[in-house]
Amino acid sequence: MKLEQDREHPFDRDVPIHNWYYPLAVETLALSPTGVRQFLDMTRADPTVRRALYLHIPFCDTICSFCPFVRKSAAENDLIDAYFSVLLTEIRTKSKLSDNKINAIFIGGGTPSLLSALQINQLGEILQSSFDLSEIQEFSFEVEVKSVTAEKLKALKTVGVTNVRLGVQTLQDQARNLLDLTAPARDAKSALELMLAHFDLVSADMLYAYDGQRQRDLEADIKEIINTGVPLIELYPLNPVASQTRFHKRAGQLGLRPATARTRHEYRLTATDMLANAGYFPHNGHGFIRTRTSGYPTTDAYHFDYHENVYGYKNYEILGFGANAISSIQGISLQNTGLLHQYMHDVLEHGVPCGALGRSDAYSRESRPLIFRLPYFGSVEKAAIDFLNVYPETLQSLLALIRHGMVEDIGQTFRITRLGWIWYTNCMYFLLPQHEKEMIDVQVSSARKDKRAALENEHLRLDA
Repeated sequence: MKLEQDREHPFDRDVPIHNWYYPLAVETLALSPTGVRQFLDMTRADPTVRRALYLHIPFCDTICSFCPFVRKSAAENDLIDAYFSVLLTEIRTKSKLSDNKINAIFIGGGTPSLLSALQINQLGEILQSSFDLSEIQEFSFEVEVKSVTAEKLKALKTVGVTNVRLGVQTLQDQARNLLDLTAPARDAKSALELMLAHFDLVSADMLYAYDGQRQRDLEADIKEIINTGVPLIELYPLNPVASQTRFHKRAGQLGLRPATARTRHEYRLTATDMLANAGYFPHNGHGFIRTRTSGYPTTDAYHFDYHENVYGYKNYEILGFGANAISSIQGISLQNTGLLHQYMHDVLEHGVPCGALGRSDAYSRESRPLIFRLPYFGSVEKAAIDFLNVYPETLQSLLALIRHGMVEDIGQTFRITRLGWIWYTNCMYFLLPQHEKEMIDVQVSSARKDKRAALENEHLRLDA
């Protein structure tokens, strides 16, 4: 990726992936459940560390064709119940190995709202009894249209959930069929209405630049989601690299082509302008909140606390639970096995599952805030970074972004500019060291070789 002198299109190509796990380049070591326990037992409590909890519920009523996450059909209710029981066991075991105060909880999937109201209450009780939640900032829970009920929302409120997040994606029924969103748009609106009756913080995920989407489709979607009154809107482009084969096959059969790089950019600008005119302003790279104060370029009216642990400073960590969940502790990642039955067997036998320990180089942890927090949240404090241990490539790229007007050097702070925020994903990629860029490039190259994905130069290059 190269920087150009064109102010509207400062990069020569676009990154079609809007987020990714970091770091990708790690040396991995397979650990038995005993090894996992030994590793966690060595990570003593540090009062300066803020730790978030992530819980993965890998079941869905139907599998959306664009979704890249680890999930399984929920046809077997008995399997969900068995998994839930095992998940509680993992929580009990790991809580004894972690004394840190918790700043955020995120329960995702899959579809966590497939859990019953009783199970939600049980989950809340075990989290309260197992961890110090006295300083928690946010408790987020993902829900799906067909499984939202008043009873479950009341249970979520009771256990301390502060933010419920609904995957709306689109309110155009024809597009919902393409994406395998089996509930009609009217049901999605009804679910939002019900959620707003119980919670102040309700988020709606919206997808754009999917195959075949027209300008008028985008504008209709933005207007309709604004009219629901939802206070938080998450705006994502379709990830053509991670979407399922059946999505590309169906789109191809219908003669629908992937969005070009320029179209993705133009749609982002259109949606951003429409949201701003309705009083929604960005609080991070893809999130918008309805507020009376804008910001520069992101508002501080809301902060997605869990993502501070994903993209933020080195003293923010994650403890993960469930099949395929990732923990990030002291710069080391620990990924639970993604094999569902293996996960359940191990936890029943040993209290924790087997997993893969990932160790990156010494620079990755110190560089993370510059690579991710700066473009995503909009700023970094210099005092929180040891610049002697930042990738030299990242520092060189940072200076280049400053020269091109996408980052400002303001006293003790680096701050993204409006231009940098518009291109925040490209800025994240640009700030990566070369070995990390190459791993992203391999994923994109693999998608280009798959004829069903149909990614041509025009879908990736801004100068095509």
